[in-house]
Amino acid sequence: MTQTIEPLNNQLFCEPVEEAKKTAAGILLANDNRKITAQAKVINTGPDVKSFKAHDHIFYKDYAATELLLNGQTYIIVGAEDVLGRIVEVEE
Repeated sequence: MTQTIEPLNNQLFCEPVEEAKKTAAGILLANDNRKITAQAKVINTGPDVKSFKAHDHIFYKDYAATELLLNGQTYIIVGAEDVLGRIVEVEE
């Protein structure tokens, strides 16, 4: 059975975005040499969240998220007030 989280109030349930697996020079990094950045993809939002929706990519404050393991995968829960911005695609 697969489980998910329904965040409460103004919380966001997100999937963290990892650093690149390769350096600019093309060197592959081992998993323990990569770190999770303060970026995430929103999976679900609490009922009080009006500024963000599922599939948004966000930046959040360092140390503001609660990390959890669900279905063998790492997720985070972060408050909407700790989100610094949304990543948007811009046409040039």
